Amino acid sequence: MMRQFMLKYCFLVISLVAIVSCRNDDAEEEPVVPTARAILFFIGADNTLSRYARLDIEELINGASSIPRDGKVLVFVDDWNDNPRIYEISRTRKDTVRLYTYPDAVCCADPTAMREVLQRMCALAPSPEYGVVMWSHGCGWIPGVHTHNSGPQKSIIFDGHGSSAESRTCKMGVEELADALSVMPKLSFLFFDACMMQGIEVAYALRNVTDYIIASPAEIPGEGATYDHMMERFFQKDSAATAIARQYYDDEMYTMAHRNTGGVVISVVETCRLERFAQVTKKLMDGAEPQLNDAQDYWRFCGRTSDYPDFYDIKGVMRQYAGSEHYGEWCALRDSIIVTSHATESWDSVCDGFAPLYRGKIKDMDDICGVSIYVPQAKYGSYGRTWDQDIKQTEWWQAVM
Repeated sequence: MMRQFMLKYCFLVISLVAIVSCRNDDAEEEPVVPTARAILFFIGADNTLSRYARLDIEELINGASSIPRDGKVLVFVDDWNDNPRIYEISRTRKDTVRLYTYPDAVCCADPTAMREVLQRMCALAPSPEYGVVMWSHGCGWIPGVHTHNSGPQKSIIFDGHGSSAESRTCKMGVEELADALSVMPKLSFLFFDACMMQGIEVAYALRNVTDYIIASPAEIPGEGATYDHMMERFFQKDSAATAIARQYYDDEMYTMAHRNTGGVVISVVETCRLERFAQVTKKLMDGAEPQLNDAQDYWRFCGRTSDYPDFYDIKGVMRQYAGSEHYGEWCALRDSIIVTSHATESWDSVCDGFAPLYRGKIKDMDDICGVSIYVPQAKYGSYGRTWDQDIKQTEWWQAVM
């Protein structure tokens, strides 16, 4: 494993010569030096979130003084305003440093394009340790299913502003994301500033590319994290992932107290024991698919106009197996892989199932853990949805059933 890591790291440093030699003249040439930790932002904002990308980049600039001398922050952004580009957020400047501008439009949800972007960013910021922030729309593990208003729906990074039909529906599945991230050394953390990405199916698919996953099983605020508050947490030497989640929660608690809006459910999953967790889950379920119960829901399917299925908290769903001899071991493993979880009492939602207030609400704080799981239901087939068949193609389902 160490030899494989060193080979990848050496490859990234060697490739620096080829990539930087092609770098644009937008910024002054400066020597690129290895750092202790680099944070790479992948902002897929070629969609309805475009205006929020600009605001979040401003927050990064405002928080730049918290970047340590041995830290580096690079931002790839694809939005409605310009060609895709890569910036550095510098601790010594009050604006961004543009390192590279792509000469043509890039479908940032294409796995090949993402791999190239990540390799370029790694070459511009060689480091023994990386954290990655995936910023875009998200919808959990959902594969390429055609929905009523948005074409094929996939997990993460929606690229929706191109002129061709292909680019308008360019979206990335979670397995494709895992493949794209595999070009990098294993990440210290992967932070999804995107909706509904903290599902057990997602975490299991990404178990080999990151040590920790920070994400929400529910919707997040449109403006996402408050990055000027978050910057110091990205470079915390110990427990950075839990510090990031805590900061997100604290900021949303403040927003709710002062603006009566916002809110978030967020958790951190440690990936190293997920395969063991799947093995025990398999024994617990013993071939019986989970059934619907009164578990906490993070999204509600509302029939023909719903793009997503119900998302339920795994803790509540799995209570139905409490009589099993394996339930105690399962609970202990669950608590060990979900290293922290925070939830406000409610959160903003666009789900018709939460009308008329359009606020999701936690029913019982003691019955949630901040990670979702899919529960097959016959009602989906009645509306032409194939999720009950699609789930069987996921690595998680194949591991536990």
